Amino acid sequence: MMMMMTTTKTTTMMMMMMMATTMTMMTDRLLHKL
Repeated sequence: MMMMMTTTKTTTMMMMMMMATTMTMMTDRLLHKL
């Protein structure tokens, strides 16, 4: 995975987006398991 470190804001936003996507995917899987 290539990450372009332009500004701290961009990196933080990208990390937040990635974390949100992972959380959503994990929650989706848990809900499907129930």
